[in-house]
This record gives sequence, structure tokens and C-alpha cells, in this order.
Amino acid sequence: MSLFGQVLQLLEIAERTYVGHPEATATLERIRVRMVEPLRVAIAGRVKSGKSTLLNALVGEPLAASDVGECTRFVTWYQAGGSYRAFVQRHGREAEQVRLIRRTHCVDVEPGGWADGELERIVVEWPSRRLRQMTLIDTPGLGSLSAQLGRSTEAQLLGEQDTSPADAVVYVVRHLHGSDVRFLEALHDDDVGRPFPVNSLIVVGRADEIGAGRLDAMDAAARVAERYRRDPQVRQLGSTAVAVAGLVAFGSTQLTEEHHRTILDQTRLDPDAAQMLLRSVDDVVDPAIAPGIDVARRRELLNLLGLFGMRLAERLVAEGHLSAAELATALRVHSGLDELQRVIGEQFVARAEVLKARSAMGSLKRLVGRFPPSSDTLVAGIERVEAGAHEFAELRLLLAVRGGGVRLDPTEEHEVEQLVSTIGLPAIERLGLDCGADPDLTRHELVTRIGRWRRRAETPLADPATAAAASVVARSYEGLLAES
Repeated sequence: MSLFGQVLQLLEIAERTYVGHPEATATLERIRVRMVEPLRVAIAGRVKSGKSTLLNALVGEPLAASDVGECTRFVTWYQAGGSYRAFVQRHGREAEQVRLIRRTHCVDVEPGGWADGELERIVVEWPSRRLRQMTLIDTPGLGSLSAQLGRSTEAQLLGEQDTSPADAVVYVVRHLHGSDVRFLEALHDDDVGRPFPVNSLIVVGRADEIGAGRLDAMDAAARVAERYRRDPQVRQLGSTAVAVAGLVAFGSTQLTEEHHRTILDQTRLDPDAAQMLLRSVDDVVDPAIAPGIDVARRRELLNLLGLFGMRLAERLVAEGHLSAAELATALRVHSGLDELQRVIGEQFVARAEVLKARSAMGSLKRLVGRFPPSSDTLVAGIERVEAGAHEFAELRLLLAVRGGGVRLDPTEEHEVEQLVSTIGLPAIERLGLDCGADPDLTRHELVTRIGRWRRRAETPLADPATAAAASVVARSYEGLLAES
């Protein structure tokens, strides 16, 4: 039986155990609902790291407010719905429906005026194909001017509640500061159900600013992300690091024919005027420069794409004579959004059942800690599933390898990374083979690897940690062989 099925069985045992216990019953109902809901992905980071812009880019619509000031003041959930609705939930109270207002650059709810910390969360239901795969949770920035806002994010993500809300975390940074590292270290402990390196990833947001808006800015940002991926300390905090120019990513989803015409007009300027126009933000909106292009149109494009995005769009159009649709696609690819969506799909969505089961296990453990059951059946069941779930063993193995607790050679470390970071994907991808590999070749490769890792586990000179790690890898391959 799959881990997901075993956890559902544990829920049934828990429901029988806590019959007549209102608080425990309510918690179990929340866990059960969560098991069948889309994966919950929290977007976190320091103030003005680009969290809300990134969320809008992932959804493809202007939902979360993003401006020069601190915008996200309440934990806000964006989830799929059959209609456009909003709810607010005060601490310890049922959710109340409120008015949802669609503004030009975001959605808002009324009435407003809530004090910091008054609301547990705001929920926005939005008909969206992308939200059917995952619910996105926008959080107030860490290091907020309001201590209450920062604490609300920490309380939610560090699991100080009965049910930690996030199955996975996208942590957005401009540069990785010591405070980011300390928060991520607190986020990743040994408590099953908390976010874990394999279901957390780091996004270098506002990546275009790293290169000061130059056309090679994304190359510079990609090098920063690569450095994070190679850093042993950072590798223990997130599965990978990706560079994304959030404003360009979101702007690519909102590009219109009118915006495209403005860019075409820019490409028709003489080289000196074109260079002067895109020299700075002030020059873009200076009516004395390129007077033939309406300043209001230029300002709108600047707000949509930023200076880097305008420079990039002009170059793409000049080089490829792209249509509006082709330009939007090219901007999205260059922004890093496609790569981020691919990583989220592989790291989070593909293993949604494992991540949700892990969250549910954490909630059950906290429940029995708060309300010890009269019989040992539930506790024994939790311990049995936790000890026997091979998926958990794989996750622990990855953390041990990244933390240096297991002595493997570089080739073996790479193999473990490939195997564990692709939990939930087909065998051919977990093996790192070409997608067109013959099934017989795949089975032969599995048999070869099982034999090699079994010998590694049984080597008399192997230390206990390495032998145990080799046994986990061999068992993983044996499971893949049984499924093939």
C-alpha cells in the first residue's frame, strides 16, 4: 500500500480513537480535507524580495498587491474556485465571506482596516487552471517593519499551529542573508510534516537587479543561483536554486498588442535615440527624448516590464521580428519563469501525495502529543508508518548526504541526488536515463544498480551510516523494478 493510503488508514483509526472529542475531531477533519485538496505551496521571504510579483507570475493574473511599499500584511491563500469569492478568518472563528474587489493591479477585499495580527488568514477563491494544481499562500515579509507581521509568517511556516499550512515552500531572496539562512534552518528540523530541503526551493527573485538592469543581468543572476546550488550549507536548506526576474515574468503574461506596438516604435528609432531612451528610468518617461512615442505608453510599459524588461523586449523584437505572442513567450523564457514552473512541477506537484502524507503525519503526531489517546493503537500505527515509509527514509538519506553525514564518492552523491530529488516521477527519470530508453534497458540498469548498492551495503569495512544509506538506495531501485 502506498504511503498516502497508509496515512488515510491512520486517519480512520484516529477518528475512531477521538470520537466525542470536539477539538481533536475538528483537527482530523481539517487533515482529511487537506489530503484531497491541491498541494499547498507557501511563498516566503524578506520584505520586498519579490514574493507577490512572483505569485502573480505563477498564476498569470494580477492577484497579490506589489508596490514600492510593504504590501503583504496578512497571510493570503489563493485557491481554485468555481467563482470569484473571498473570505476572512479571525483566530478561533469560522471564516466569513467578504466582498472581493478586482482592482487594476491586484484584488482586494472589503471591509478592510484590520489590525496586524487580527486575522489568521484571507482566502481568495479564483477560477484558475494553475491554482487547480496548487494553492499558493502569500506571506508577510520576514524582517517587516511590523514585528507582528513577521511573527505571523514564522508562526505559520514554523508549524506553531496544530496543522502547519504549507506542504512546500518557495523561499524568495534578493541576496541570501544570514537571517534567511537562520530562518530556513529553523524551517527544516526533524519533525515530520515540517517543510524539508527536498520540498523547499530558493528563488533568486528580482534577478534582473543583480546585473543593474543590463542585458546580461540574467546571466549574472544564474551564476548566483548556481553558486547557491553548489554551496554545501545552502544545499541543506533547499532542493535547488532558480533565478527569476519576477517583473518580466509577470509582465510577459500581461503583454498586449498595444505594448508590442510601443516596443516596435522603439526599435525604429535611430540608434542614438534608442540608447538614450533606455538609459535610465527617468529617460524612459522624459518627453524630450523620442517625442514621437507617447510618454504615457512608455510609462505603462515601464511599469509592466521594468527597465531591464524594456531593454530585453527591444532586443528580442529587433533580432527576431517577433509578434506580440512570440515576444511574450520569449520574455517568459528569458525571465526564468518556465524553469521555475518546471522545477515546481517536478519537485512539488509530481510528488504531491508524498508531501501531503508527510504533512498529515506531522499533524497527527502533534495531535497525539496534545491529546494522548487512551489506547496505544494510534501511536503504534504512527510509529509503524513513520519507521516503515520508504519515502521518509529517502528524504532522510538526502539530508544526510547533503549534510556530510554519509561518506559517498561524488558519483554516488550525484546518483542519490538524482534518485531522491525525483520522488514521484517515472523510473526512467529517477534513473537519469534518456527519455527514449528502451524498457528492457531500464530494467537492466535497475538490476545492475541494485547489485552494486547491495554490495556497497554489505562491504565489511563500510561504516554503519554508509551501509544503511546503501540499503535505502538499493531498496528504492528494487521498488522501481517491481513497478516496471
